[in-house]
Amino acid sequence: MQKIIELLNLRRDDDTDREGLKSEIFILNDKLKKREQEFNMTDDDDMIEALIYEQKALQARFTFLLKRARETGLEISFFDR
Repeated sequence: MQKIIELLNLRRDDDTDREGLKSEIFILNDKLKKREQEFNMTDDDDMIEALIYEQKALQARFTFLLKRARETGLEISFFDR
């Protein structure tokens, strides 16, 4: 009986982790879009450089999360939002 309870708790934790992962991916996607808009609207060289570094950092995190989602079998569709 204890094993069943442990497995159910693991599955619940896994579902929570998957939803958190999905949420973070959507948030990062929104941040990437916002940075691109900011980049297109500025003409200050220092700001452009800062936005490029921030964009690269966000893209690296986004790629990492997508790989993790793929490993867990999480399907993500940006068209359903």
